[in-house]
Amino acid sequence: MVGEAGRLILRGRCWKVGHGLALDGPVLPDQFVKARETDPEILKRHLLEEVNPSFAQLAKPGDILVTGRRFGHGNPHAYAFIGMKSLGIGLVTESIPWGSFRNAISMGVAILPYCPGVTEQVSDGDDLEVDFGAGLLRNLSTGLECCFKPLPAAPLQIVLAGGLRPQTKRKLTELAHA
Repeated sequence: MVGEAGRLILRGRCWKVGHGLALDGPVLPDQFVKARETDPEILKRHLLEEVNPSFAQLAKPGDILVTGRRFGHGNPHAYAFIGMKSLGIGLVTESIPWGSFRNAISMGVAILPYCPGVTEQVSDGDDLEVDFGAGLLRNLSTGLECCFKPLPAAPLQIVLAGGLRPQTKRKLTELAHA
């Protein structure tokens, strides 16, 4: 959900996973990467199936995937982020490699990329609210509030636009009408 004045706030269930999850394999099965599948409807149905086979069927828009350190290491393919965007979920990580962070932003995934210790503050199934522009995570199940480094303004604007492609298209349209 987009809050007032362009704020990006999601509220939903916490889906907590551990440290060191590579994009190819644990996050999205290799067969879809090798096939270069880009259909969001297909990708979202297979997201995290190696970690939690029921994830794609149970996750709802607004839910938050909370991950440990080094989420998305390895090849920084965008396919998993296409699936996340299609599901409408947010991503909060303890850390993520730069290439994967860039792809999450480019695909329009709401992300807080560097939240040390966040996995110790939440449990799978908790009700969370995350304000990505303010860096605020509220665990509504426990009453705990955590502040992290917010998503900077430029990446936030890309996510709010729906990703890099929609933002570029909008900017080109604005220039053509100026």
